[in-house]
Amino acid sequence: ALKSDIKVIDITADFDANEAIVIDRSITINGKGNTLTSSYNRVINFTAPEINVEINDWSFISTAARNGQNGPRGLNIWGPEVHDAILTFNNCSVDFTDPSANDWTYAINCGVNENNTITINGGTYEGANVVNVWGANHTITIDGAVLTSLYQPSSAYYGFCVSLQEAENSKATIKNSTLNSVHAKAFGSTTKN
Repeated sequence: ALKSDIKVIDITADFDANEAIVIDRSITINGKGNTLTSSYNRVINFTAPEINVEINDWSFISTAARNGQNGPRGLNIWGPEVHDAILTFNNCSVDFTDPSANDWTYAINCGVNENNTITINGGTYEGANVVNVWGANHTITIDGAVLTSLYQPSSAYYGFCVSLQEAENSKATIKNSTLNSVHAKAFGSTTKN
C-alpha cells in the first residue's frame, strides 16, 4: 500500500498487473511514456469521492477477454461512491488486445454515479464505446485525442466513440479530436437535458 502522504508518483518502467490498480485519493501520476499491461478485466479503478487525479503520459494495455456481460474496462470510474471527482488524462492511451473483448470494452467508463469531471487531453483510446458515460451531471472534455471504436455491430448501445446513455444533464465537449467509428456512429446519446 502507498503511504497516504504521497502526492506524486513517477512510473519508471513498464510493468504487468493481474488485478486492478485502485486509486482512492487525489494524486498525480507521471507515466513517463511507460506501459501498464493488465490481464485483469479492469486496468484502473477509481473508488473514492471528491478525488482530484491527474495521469500523464501513461499507456494502458488490457489483455483480458470478455467474460459474459463483464467486458474489460481501461480507466473505470464506477459506482455511487465515486462522485464529484476531477480526473484528467494527459497524453495517455488505452488499448485492448483480445478480439473477444471488442464488443463490450470501454477505454474510459463512468457510471452509476454523478457530478464527475473528466478531461482527456491528447492520447489514443479504443473500445466498443471508447468513452462510456452513465449517470447524471458529468462534464466530459476531449481535446486533441484519437478515439477509435472497435465495435462489431449488434446493439444500439455500443459502437460509439463517445456514448452518453441515460446520463441526464451530462455534457461532452469534443474539439480538435479524431473519432473513428467504423460500424456505428461517433457520438450517441439518450441523455435528457
